[in-house]
Amino acid sequence: MEVQAEPEPKGEKMALVDTMEFVNGLYQKRNDSHLPIASHICLFFASGGFFLRINRKLIDDPTIRANALASVFARTSTLAIRTVGSKVLSGSHLILGKLFQKYPESGCAYCGNLPCKCEKHRRPEPANIQASGVQQFWTLTEWCQHIRRVYGPNNRKNGIEYVTNQLLEEILEVTMLLEPLIVGERLEDSELVMVAAEFADVFARIFALADMYGVVDFLEDKIDTHYAQCKRCGKRPCECGSIYGHEDRANVLFGPRADSVTI
Repeated sequence: MEVQAEPEPKGEKMALVDTMEFVNGLYQKRNDSHLPIASHICLFFASGGFFLRINRKLIDDPTIRANALASVFARTSTLAIRTVGSKVLSGSHLILGKLFQKYPESGCAYCGNLPCKCEKHRRPEPANIQASGVQQFWTLTEWCQHIRRVYGPNNRKNGIEYVTNQLLEEILEVTMLLEPLIVGERLEDSELVMVAAEFADVFARIFALADMYGVVDFLEDKIDTHYAQCKRCGKRPCECGSIYGHEDRANVLFGPRADSVTI
């Protein structure tokens, strides 16, 4: 896969799709050459377990929480771009389109209200709501604010543990949909659309948790700084080669340490 040029942070905050491409640009060359897709999926799945561990230990340090969410964001971005892109549309833009559909500017895509008035078990089919083109320019922070406006009251009512479990459920759903790739099969176009929709839900839960924990600014700053260049080789794109040292093998199973968050 050809590595495309990605935007560099220049003081102003990047649109979400550019932030996804920015993170992916650091690791795409290394991942394509040295990270089998099955291992990439494991790393993505492990990031959810790492965040759950941070949550259950009730660690209040906003930096550590932001590190954990940044890891989930980075692994979600890199895996999404790698797996759901096509010759017509990049993975990041396909997922952004699903975010438009499922989380429109006007309010809840299911009940049509702002804020959402759905019960926990809402109706299965979304309402017919038109997406807004302005959302393509929204930054990560603006997406977090949007999720708070639409779902903040429900999220606060249900609690952080409930929203964390939602994140883990969405990560599990993506992992299950990607199972054919683990055994060397390919996904049909219709299946890729389904995966993109589930990736969009993962991002929405990341936005919700960043807002609920009050780490939105920490998260955006962490992404801008931590993923500007590789912390091991100091290069962009990363030139580390194979990442499978002892620590990395442990990360696949248990998630990285709080002081050593990497994708």
